[in-house]
Amino acid sequence: MIDWSYDLLTENEKNLWSRVSAFTGGWTLEAAEEICSDETISKDVIFDLLNQLTEKSIIIYDVTKDRYRILESMKQYGIEKLSDENEIFINI
Repeated sequence: MIDWSYDLLTENEKNLWSRVSAFTGGWTLEAAEEICSDETISKDVIFDLLNQLTEKSIIIYDVTKDRYRILESMKQYGIEKLSDENEIFINI
């Protein structure tokens, strides 16, 4: 089921899913912009990509805390994809 959801995403959505999976305990928009942006995903599109991943139920946005989080099963899948792509990450 997760493979099917992953296959429907754009490349930028897939990349961001993998990158936010490195966060421990959730993250803010600002943290995602700083940590997850690079030459392939600019800071300017992080907000839109996070919204798209939220709409697709990949990540969860908590309005009361103004933070994003990811379920453990989705996080593990994202980490697997990071290692498949040979990207280096650490838990943040």
